[in-house]
Amino acid sequence: MIDVSIVVLTFNNLRYTQRLVESVQAKAGDIPYEFVFVDSGSTDGTLDSLAALRNAKVIDASDEMFVFNRNLNRGIMASEGHTIICANNDVEVISDHFLASIVKTLWENPIVGVLGVELGEPRQDDRKLVLLGGYTEGCFYAMRRKVWEELGGLSEHYTGYGCEEADLSVRLLKKGYRTGFLQGLFCHHVGSATFRLGYAPPEACEKNALVFQQLHGYDLNFVEGCDFWINLHGYLECVFGFEWQKQITKLSLGCNSDMSYEYVRIAPLPAPGVDLTWNLNEGVPYPDCTVDEVWENDVLTNAPKPFRMMNEIYRVLKPNGTLHSISPCIDGCEIAPEAIDGCLWSDSVEAERRERLGIQCRFQIEHTETIHVDKIPCSITKYRAIK
Repeated sequence: MIDVSIVVLTFNNLRYTQRLVESVQAKAGDIPYEFVFVDSGSTDGTLDSLAALRNAKVIDASDEMFVFNRNLNRGIMASEGHTIICANNDVEVISDHFLASIVKTLWENPIVGVLGVELGEPRQDDRKLVLLGGYTEGCFYAMRRKVWEELGGLSEHYTGYGCEEADLSVRLLKKGYRTGFLQGLFCHHVGSATFRLGYAPPEACEKNALVFQQLHGYDLNFVEGCDFWINLHGYLECVFGFEWQKQITKLSLGCNSDMSYEYVRIAPLPAPGVDLTWNLNEGVPYPDCTVDEVWENDVLTNAPKPFRMMNEIYRVLKPNGTLHSISPCIDGCEIAPEAIDGCLWSDSVEAERRERLGIQCRFQIEHTETIHVDKIPCSITKYRAIK
């Protein structure tokens, strides 16, 4: 059974493709995988070399005009793995056991729609998921097959090459997914090898940027004299900011299994119903002012730095966003009093005390009541963010 399918587009550049294949063979580990190559008419011995691989399929796409995502879709349709990796042929994998890390991260974090890697020279191999507010680079990324199917495949509106990864990321964001990369998992990317072969002249990239505007409703105004990619990256920062603001985002922090599907469930350990495995002591993994509602269940009471946690929740909430905080009411429990004193977070706390305690958030307390959770009396307080 194939677990991972690595889809690669080729057109000559055999030496790069061989280096990619050799690096995967050396670094893959024990996860069953296959290669699916989609070739656009190579004449340098690439086809003969690929035919000699035992775990590879080769698709001849020389009969069609090259469209980056269309060729990737053809490869994915011919693949068998439940996890898909789309890789440029001028990438070299550097980190050991990279397949196991990718599969584990994707399947423990269902909210992650696409997962990239770090590019460049390896540093410390301390692998962890990092979520992005924008898009992941397109030279090497992974996604679950069911996500690809949910999207209806990769967009084929773009000719040549350019804007595909941005389009994918925006479409995922609109469906409630996040983009991210695995910090500590490294690949080396030669870069622009495809451009040098004439696949994608600069004018094709600019046409694709116009297609992106038409599909997603944003105007792109280039700064005269600036590099195309500098303009595009700056523009995309605005695009993703606008998209974040348009989403209705609700978070459930902690192990609250009773929340509805509308809530993104974040917990420190993987479990059924958890959408994102995340150490909340490191912060809330969302951009500023992008969340409408937060439920936290006993997270503040157990946080080593409750003030920092509350500041983080405040940071991600939109103006007038709401927080519902649940804390146990148990005599003698070893909980820092400031963690359960809801008045400390209110807007009425004097400035001197706010500064001394490091409180940056400003909330209005709207409602407090006592409920029972598993027969334990708990206080539930509703706050509204004042911004």
